[in-house]
Amino acid sequence: MGKKTAKNNKNQKKEMTINDLAVAINNLSERMDKRFDEIDDRFVEVDKRFGDVDDRFSKIDNRLARVDGRFSKMEISIGKRFKEQEIKLEKMMDDKIEDLAVMINRSFEKVATKDEVNLLREDMNKNFDKVNDTVEKISIKPDNLADKVYADHNPRIVNLENKMQKLESAA
Repeated sequence: MGKKTAKNNKNQKKEMTINDLAVAINNLSERMDKRFDEIDDRFVEVDKRFGDVDDRFSKIDNRLARVDGRFSKMEISIGKRFKEQEIKLEKMMDDKIEDLAVMINRSFEKVATKDEVNLLREDMNKNFDKVNDTVEKISIKPDNLADKVYADHNPRIVNLENKMQKLESAA
């Protein structure tokens, strides 16, 4: 009988061990499920953060597109004004050349004195100087406008670039 009790005790220990193992496995399974749920929640949170970053990049892209649109409009406007000034300048030069031709023709019709020819030459030189000054002003104007636009918008562009770099480094 002593042997049966010892055998029963061994079986009980085995049963307890198997039962304990089943409980331990169940507890481990529950903890793993809980841990996996936490990890899934973290992934959802990270996905949300990436979504927020994507939204920020979309907003920045929209802002930059608007800035590009404004620059394009300004470029078209400057080009149009430059073309108008160029046409005015060509007309003015044509008028001056026509005036010059008329004066030269008149000077040949009558015998001009040396002083009259010199006055005519000085007048022509003054007119050409005016035309050259106008050409210089017209060619400098678009450069000045571009510099002004760049100076006005450069801090905003740098600020947007810095924000984009921060977002990229955070992602």
